[in-house]
Amino acid sequence: MKQTSKPNPWPNDCTPSEKLFLLPLFEKNHYLMKPTKSESHGPQSMVYGLKIVALAGGVGGAKLVHGLAQILPPENLTVIVNTGDDFEHYGLYICPDLDTVCYTLAGLANPETGWGRAGETWQAIENAKRLGGPGWFNLGDCDLGTHLERTRRLKGGQTLSQITHDFCKAWGIEQTVLPMSDKAVRTIVETDEGELAFQEYFVHRRCEPKVRGFHFEALR
Repeated sequence: MKQTSKPNPWPNDCTPSEKLFLLPLFEKNHYLMKPTKSESHGPQSMVYGLKIVALAGGVGGAKLVHGLAQILPPENLTVIVNTGDDFEHYGLYICPDLDTVCYTLAGLANPETGWGRAGETWQAIENAKRLGGPGWFNLGDCDLGTHLERTRRLKGGQTLSQITHDFCKAWGIEQTVLPMSDKAVRTIVETDEGELAFQEYFVHRRCEPKVRGFHFEALR
């Protein structure tokens, strides 16, 4: 009996770490593989008939989502992104994980760091630091545009979901990307030095204070 080989499911640009994440999916659902010659994916094999909801955080979650986006039709992938790390900085509403996922799906992310935007410049934040502003959280010039427009819309009464939908459309993202909540659910780290906002603890203090616990500001 002639044996037929299974189709190769891996996109050409799928990294080893993405394959590691996706392997269990293929092992359980290889029977859903069908060849396609779509213009956007090239002559790859894709998973059809399987709808995925991915729960994503920052850089690691963005890499997983990028891998899924290579094998799933856009309408079959929904990404719900952590907003527990969101915070305000320079009066702007910053969504680190949401932006990382969106930049990655849009092909705008910095491939070397996994966060921020490719080809970013830093003139605005460098000038702010020169004038005495805080410099512990880097905001690139293009990235600042995202935060400025998001903050403007939030103050105008739009929800984070509505804003994210419009941003995805502008960036050419076909998958559905949703914040985990339209309400601010900020992570507070309880330390031996008192309570610290997550970004203050993680980025500014570099995880140095001893952790005693966590809570979410809006859920207390």
